[in-house]
Parts: sequence; structure tokens; C-alpha cells
Amino acid sequence: MKKIIIWFCLFGISFGALGQESQSTDEILMVAEQMPAFDGGKKALLKYLEEKLLYPEYEYEQSIEGTVYLSFVVMADGKISNPQVMSGVEGAKNFDKEAIRVVTAMPAWIPGLHSKQPVNVRFSLPIEFKLKGRWKKK
Repeated sequence: MKKIIIWFCLFGISFGALGQESQSTDEILMVAEQMPAFDGGKKALLKYLEEKLLYPEYEYEQSIEGTVYLSFVVMADGKISNPQVMSGVEGAKNFDKEAIRVVTAMPAWIPGLHSKQPVNVRFSLPIEFKLKGRWKKK
């Protein structure tokens, strides 16, 4: 039942955004006809994160793992704006700082399009910190 309600809410949001005829230049959409994308796609985004993320020393030494959920705006020019932690890992504030640092430093994205015009779109991204694999300590 919850899945149906969530799907319905998301479906309603999509129609709400698509029904808008004109957007002001500072409006931020939750959904656009064409969502923003990292240049090179998902594989390139994962490679970027893998190369740039550093495992914070305290969390590494304490064997803390987890996922930070970020929200940010991909502006009409592709630049990243207003990164925020939506959900972090308890006892691991350095994960939040590192995720924000890396997202803020991202190269410009391919902006979202609505009515064939570039628009500002809010985007969510989970960033997982897991001890397995190759990590550079901060």
C-alpha cells in the first residue's frame, strides 16, 4: 500500500511540474521534462566520486560506515548550488562535510530542460561510505 501512495505522490509531482507554462529564472523544479545529468552519465559520476571522495580519518579509525543523502540544485547553467545533507550517518559528521565538499567541487552538469529551456532542478544523490574497497584517508 505504501508503494502505491508514494508512486501516486511522485506521479502527482511530475504532472504539477509539467503543467507549468512558464518558469521564472530563479524557480527550482523538482521534476523537469529532461532531468539534469552528470556529463558522461552515471558511470562518469561514480568514477568522479570514487576518485574525489576521501574517507574521513575519525570514521575510518572507528570503522563507521553509512550513506549520506544530499540534495542540491543543478542550475540552468549546469553549476551546482545549495548542497544540503538531507540525512547523514549518526556519529559521522565528517561524512557530511566530505560529501558536501566533493559535490560542491563537481564540474558543471548537463542542465535539466523544461519546454526545451534550461531550468533549475533540485537533485538528490546518495553517497555511500563503505570500508571495503580502496579509500584514501583524509
